[in-house]
Amino acid sequence: MTEPSLSLIAPHEVQWGAFVCADALIEARISQEVQAATRGLRALYELSADGFVIALFTVQVGALQADHTVLAGLSPQEPLAVPTLHIPVIAVHQNHQRAGLGRRLMEFLINLAREQAPNLGIKTLSLESTPNSDGFYTSLGFDRSEQTWPDGSRARWMILR
Repeated sequence: MTEPSLSLIAPHEVQWGAFVCADALIEARISQEVQAATRGLRALYELSADGFVIALFTVQVGALQADHTVLAGLSPQEPLAVPTLHIPVIAVHQNHQRAGLGRRLMEFLINLAREQAPNLGIKTLSLESTPNSDGFYTSLGFDRSEQTWPDGSRARWMILR
């Protein structure tokens, strides 16, 4: 496999339709994110190698309601809605999982968030983990909310320092 390259992609099914990550919850989120990207509400990025999409993700800057455990790590003046770089979806194609791509991609996003925090006014990096990915995000240093959503996912937060 050639060295993967990262690029912004157009949200058309013909480009991502064959993407399978073997987690139905994440695949449903991918579909939602692609629809949002089609309406111009998100940017969809791909990591590709040898002409194939091997991973994809979306990011957005905004303020999200934070769990009290996250707020405890911020200054007392911080509002309940914390400025964050949110990752609505991140997935690695099932044929390329367990090869370190997800970790490399997350390390890239963590470093990007830390570098851009002063420019963007963000305090945290946030995402939602599925039961299958919970341990992975813990290993990267994300704190998790105690609240579990009906689909089994939970909010994950990293305070940017």
